[in-house]
Amino acid sequence: MERKIEISTEAIEGKLHEYQPLEIVNVSRTANEFLWDELIRKYHYLGYEKMIGQRIKYLVLYLNTPIAALSYNRASLRVGVRDTFIGWTEEQKQSRLHEVVNNNRFLILPWVKIKNLASHLLSRTLRLLQKDWQELYNTVPFMAETFVDCEKYKGTCYLAANWKYLGMTKGYGKIGHSFVYHGNRKGVYIYILQSKVLKSIQTETKRIQAEPCHRTLKTVNKGCAEYDASQTGLESNNT
Repeated sequence: MERKIEISTEAIEGKLHEYQPLEIVNVSRTANEFLWDELIRKYHYLGYEKMIGQRIKYLVLYLNTPIAALSYNRASLRVGVRDTFIGWTEEQKQSRLHEVVNNNRFLILPWVKIKNLASHLLSRTLRLLQKDWQELYNTVPFMAETFVDCEKYKGTCYLAANWKYLGMTKGYGKIGHSFVYHGNRKGVYIYILQSKVLKSIQTETKRIQAEPCHRTLKTVNKGCAEYDASQTGLESNNT
């Protein structure tokens, strides 16, 4: 029998230690996933969009009452500053992008005012995520990413939780099979979950780039520089 979670809009204010323990529940593929969807639809500034493919949705509870909701899904296909930071080739990205996850929704309910709650929840859900993602999708992510609308938010909670700011997107979003310019640039933040995996990818990239480039008569005029997706400036902004 599914657990019934009660909703209360009574004001919750104070210090983090005053509201313990906090329970973080993975509601993906449960009856309570509908509750997560409704909270995001009603209270998140971007609203609710159905997530296709791999995803995990967390509800944060205090005394069985939701106070926050977070989700992680598959990474965006093209993010220039992220791809430059990793340094991977297009072929490497195609084979390993599934090891990057996107924190695409983060909501603290409007009647909840608890100092340091946001950075606390980011840290805790990232620890849970590695185990939960592996159980669901047989993959352990090595990096998490997120996009912050800098006109509305400063990204302070991500920095407090030791995420790294990489720069701004170029203002493109994926619609269907195409990338369309919408002009809404966002700050890109990443968190390294497995530094050894990142270093191994970067080492492999250096080895690939060091390999001699064999030209043929057909390609000599075009050169043989590899296509660099990071220079396209195309990102899928879905946060």
